[in-house]
Amino acid sequence: MDQPTTLENLEFAQSMLTEIRRRTSASGEPFLTYLIDIAAAEAQKRAHDVRSQDCSGKTMPGLETSRGD
Repeated sequence: MDQPTTLENLEFAQSMLTEIRRRTSASGEPFLTYLIDIAAAEAQKRAHDVRSQDCSGKTMPGLETSRGD
């Protein structure tokens, strides 16, 4: 079985964080919801950066893609 790529991992993290955010918000935890929002936004930004890197072929600092090859 192939290893997930960096992009797949980031998209998965964002999806899970979005669900956790929904639950913490519904539980009335504003500060925890805020922190999870920040983490979800970072995952979204990093996924965007990976997509941009894949399209341009350039390496961006701090981003290492794992292709599972």
